[in-house]
Amino acid sequence: MEHHTSDPYARMAPIYDLVTAPFLDPMRRAVCRLAQAAGARRAVDLCCGTGRQAWMLAARGVETLGVDLSPSMLARADRPPGGRMVPGGAGPRFARMDATSLELPEASFDFAVVALSLHEMPWDEAVRLFSEMRRVVRPGGLVTVADYVPPGTALARAARLGVLAAEWSAGARHLGNYRQFMARGGLPGFLDAECRECGVRLVHRFLFGNAALAIMDRAASVPA
Repeated sequence: MEHHTSDPYARMAPIYDLVTAPFLDPMRRAVCRLAQAAGARRAVDLCCGTGRQAWMLAARGVETLGVDLSPSMLARADRPPGGRMVPGGAGPRFARMDATSLELPEASFDFAVVALSLHEMPWDEAVRLFSEMRRVVRPGGLVTVADYVPPGTALARAARLGVLAAEWSAGARHLGNYRQFMARGGLPGFLDAECRECGVRLVHRFLFGNAALAIMDRAASVPA
């Protein structure tokens, strides 16, 4: 979730999963499949929100840390979705932390994910977050990013009205950052600008074609 000193997600947190899970859970399951296929043992979920993705990874045996700056979202993250605990009790851990300046060692995870968060912040902050997530993934590990893409079909263009409504409801700052992100090509434009050498692949589309999940190996030339 977007990171600010105040908590713009206080009102949204109690209903976030109820409203979004039917649309976002297919993407989250795709993330879990990627983590399992990569043999990931340790994962970090940046801007984890209510922690739903982190709980799904933990349920598949991946030791997962979720980080976010929203106290309201993190309060929800401590509760497993549907009240279903992870078998064996090995649930994810959560920490309040700025994803653009992670207090985590370099190369300490096999797998990192950030979903639908880059568009929420100014471009320079998104760049810092992306640099940090690459820094904390070990060489040979997997970096996964999900965010909005330009709609390429009639269905996607029609469904984009719902996306715009959701972004508008999040406030003027949020909507402005979304518009800037999309004006620069959305997720494909961001990754082409910031990590052309990463060998990015789009592996899953969701939200009726308005968003995509991208994967890349942890780039050898990680910014300092």
